[in-house]
Amino acid sequence: MPFCRRRCYYCDFPVSVVGDNATQGTSSMIDQYVEVLCQEINITPPTTSSLDTVFFGGGTPSLLAVEQLAKILDTLDRRFGIAADAEISMEMDPGTFTKDQLRGYRDLGVNRVSLGVQAFQDKLLSNCGRTHDSKDIVTAIELIHQVEVPEFSLDLISGLPDQTLEQWQESLEITVKIA
Repeated sequence: MPFCRRRCYYCDFPVSVVGDNATQGTSSMIDQYVEVLCQEINITPPTTSSLDTVFFGGGTPSLLAVEQLAKILDTLDRRFGIAADAEISMEMDPGTFTKDQLRGYRDLGVNRVSLGVQAFQDKLLSNCGRTHDSKDIVTAIELIHQVEVPEFSLDLISGLPDQTLEQWQESLEITVKIA
């Protein structure tokens, strides 16, 4: 999903910025994208076997409303079939989703979350243009546990501008403790 609240300074992905205050599914750009994506899925030749993996990468897929994700998954299922035991993964940024939204994703079949933490130091996060802070990270992980998403991973970046070896080690240690 090529949408983000803002462009992080290290990112070279082709994303459209929807603003720091964007919430799930509020952008007409996202609505239009979902419509066109579903049209493209419907004109893609069907396969002989169902999908065993569906991956929503970013950008920030957690800016999708539950209804938008449902529409995409329904379109994929009607066109190709989604295996009952398929892994459905979604990249998410801390601070971009609520407990109800995460529960809605899980109820649609999302069974793996890749959380874009990047670092646990607020200054590093701010310096690279992230919209979340360390408190948002902790909250996001708590929500993932509360909603009982079966699998999740945390994405960290080493070598951020002004990041010290000690900060990198601290992020690794916090990850092991908190996850």
